[in-house]
Amino acid sequence: MSHPEIKNVKNLLERAESITERHDEIQILKGERFNLFSILQMERLENRTHSAFIAEMLSREGSHGLGSVFLKLFVGLIGDINIDVDTSKVHVEYHIGTVNVQTGTGGRIDIFITDSLGNAISIENKIDAGDQEQQLVRYHNYMKGSNQVYYLNLFGSAPSDESVIDKNQNKLEPGKDFSIISYKSEIVDWLELCIKECYDLPVVRESIKQYLVLIKRMTSTMNNELENELMNEMLQHFEAASYIADNFPLIQQRMGENIRQKVIEKLKSELKDYIIDKGADTSRTYSQIWVKHKSNDSLSACFGIESFSGRGNFNGDLFIGLYSEGGRDNGFIVDEELNQHGGSWVDHYKFSDFTGKVLNLSKRAILQFAIQGDKSIAEIAEHIAAESKEYIQKKESILLAFINHKRNLTSSSS
Repeated sequence: MSHPEIKNVKNLLERAESITERHDEIQILKGERFNLFSILQMERLENRTHSAFIAEMLSREGSHGLGSVFLKLFVGLIGDINIDVDTSKVHVEYHIGTVNVQTGTGGRIDIFITDSLGNAISIENKIDAGDQEQQLVRYHNYMKGSNQVYYLNLFGSAPSDESVIDKNQNKLEPGKDFSIISYKSEIVDWLELCIKECYDLPVVRESIKQYLVLIKRMTSTMNNELENELMNEMLQHFEAASYIADNFPLIQQRMGENIRQKVIEKLKSELKDYIIDKGADTSRTYSQIWVKHKSNDSLSACFGIESFSGRGNFNGDLFIGLYSEGGRDNGFIVDEELNQHGGSWVDHYKFSDFTGKVLNLSKRAILQFAIQGDKSIAEIAEHIAAESKEYIQKKESILLAFINHKRNLTSSSS
């Protein structure tokens, strides 16, 4: 990159920093930093916070006391004219049967709206969590033809293939089989309309305002004046803005690699019976650490931690699992039910939330915590190493039984 171009990047970053500082100052002056959702560490809890709050507003029996007013605004905004709002019922975590990937059925729908005419709206709500296997397929198949499925997430991202492809490799089409809506666009617009409808109900109005402030913070939404100013700066320095956007993933890659290296160090010091193989770094989609027992240092059977790139299985959610080349077809004998994920992963466990955030190294909340410095990176690595050690201790007997089984087969055939 030439010197003038570097100067343009620096100038744009300085202008953007100035605009964001003014945005922060306005928030302080308006008292918007005082947010009950944030204070109570509820801001990224998908079901307990977001699904619960949105469902309460959409319910005509909600404690807001405004009947179907908010639901009418919502269906008008998303363009769903089938649902009869006057006979509607809203359900949270609605159970539609045991998950069955063979038939593409079952699961729990985050927000499910029905009416007396047999119509339904299913809303799959994503803040940090990754997609589940055939998740939208299963919801699409429920009350098929009468049930409109919506995929709600912060910025309007598309769901992963894992969610929309069935066992026959048929893929759901956005705009036809399901619709994508976002917090940054539809939910912000809807909340602003709702606030106008309860001008004379101060408690309801201020509660919605608190939630709106939270959503704007999570989606980096400024007021129109500052947002337009930032957009104009980016348009005037389009090449510099493009350069920053193209290289931003390198930050994620660097943070993920720093965390991976710290986890490797921790595991080497704590797991004396295992060989810690570095695996692939975060430039690769499937970035992992292999944990091999010293009695069997090959990849034929071991533990694996994946993916530090924030991409790959489970939409990038970090997990640890039992890995065996050939999967169960390789003769992996177990005495208990394992949480299989197809292929060579015969068992897996997703790491628990870290400070209320799903452990996915592509998510902004985790990155914002990690860039605070070495102490933050060490905290994340400590969390991963501790849960890895616990999982390995729990599943070690299964791994050793498999290793002994394969060794006996080799001995008997020689």
